[in-house]
Amino acid sequence: MQLIREQMEMLLDLLPDADFRTIALMRFEGASNQEIAEHLDCTERTIERKLTRIRELWGTLLPEANP
Repeated sequence: MQLIREQMEMLLDLLPDADFRTIALMRFEGASNQEIAEHLDCTERTIERKLTRIRELWGTLLPEANP
C-alpha cells in the first residue's frame, strides 16, 4: 500500500498546479467531470481539456504506461 501511495504522490507532483492535482485526485475517487467542474467552479469542457493534458503529461513522462 505504501508503494502505491508513493507512486500516486510522484504522479501528482508531476502536475503543474493545484487545480490539476485536484482534478486528478477527484477522478481517482470516481467523481464525474460535472462534479469536478462544480467543485472548481468551471466548465466541464475545462475539466475535459485538463484531463487530456494530465494524460499527455503522464504519458510523456512515463512512456512505459502507454503500450
